[in-house]
Amino acid sequence: MKLLLLALCFTRFAQSQVLISGYDDVLRQSNNTSFINVAKHFFEPDKGYTGMNRLYKMILKRTNQDQFHLVSATPSFFGSHVAEFLNTQDYPPHKIHLRSVLTQPFLGSYRREKIKDLCPDKNCIWIADNSDSVLDVMKDLKDWKGSLYVRETIKKQYPAHVKTYLTTFDLALHELRSGRVSKKDVEAVLVDLLGETDSEGLIPGYAYCPLDYDPCELGIFPLCERFKLKIQAICSKRSKKEES
Repeated sequence: MKLLLLALCFTRFAQSQVLISGYDDVLRQSNNTSFINVAKHFFEPDKGYTGMNRLYKMILKRTNQDQFHLVSATPSFFGSHVAEFLNTQDYPPHKIHLRSVLTQPFLGSYRREKIKDLCPDKNCIWIADNSDSVLDVMKDLKDWKGSLYVRETIKKQYPAHVKTYLTTFDLALHELRSGRVSKKDVEAVLVDLLGETDSEGLIPGYAYCPLDYDPCELGIFPLCERFKLKIQAICSKRSKKEES
């Protein structure tokens, strides 16, 4: 709680930190529960995650960055598709880094090299999916000075220095605790999420959806209880559907 109070009072808006983002199951829903599911999902109509574009804009503004870096193992020949998605979803300025399947065949080494190149001082914000290839890289970053986040599409075990999130609100709360966004910023994201009528924009149907979801431990957001109940209702409905 003391750390939170310090974050609220002395948010480090002037701190300059590079924002590195994944693509599949970070910005675009890709069903990365298996390689086969990813391949099937890639050619389906694109869906994003509600509130992520707003949150990215806030992080860039508060950390004095003019763009974020998208790092994805997606083959480079899908570059125009990725760019169109980001523009359609109204993401802030960005630079896209995709993998060459000819010169960079291995996912782990590609990510290690790219992260090292973009963040040599290890003081960046890296938001990724929770695929095994990403977690293998993050396990080796115990001396990381910034923040490592993964969207928990599948329930897994994580290194202590890696933070997980289920919804955009969870990620915004992490950033609040880190002192990079304000309470007002988080509230704006929460309003976006409460206004979303498509449950898929909050948590995809293929993703981990806990019946006891509760992000309201801080007790500083009056709208949090409404959001908690909204997610719990979504997860309960899906659970009953799976049982029937």
